[in-house]
Amino acid sequence: MRNWLKQRSFSVGFGRVKRLPCLMQIHAIHPTRSLCKAELIDYKQAYLLQKLDLNHADPVWSIDITYY
Repeated sequence: MRNWLKQRSFSVGFGRVKRLPCLMQIHAIHPTRSLCKAELIDYKQAYLLQKLDLNHADPVWSIDITYY
């Protein structure tokens, strides 16, 4: 980011480029270590498509309605 801004004639340093995303509350979304541990889950969902014969296109549809 610093090099991109310097090419466009903005005088910025590494510290400012590191600090500004925190001030603007911009955060990267990535999985954390606790997400991969199955024993922390209270209830594990059953795989409902296990006994279906999925041998052609579009037999199953789904939707994701999660919000942040």
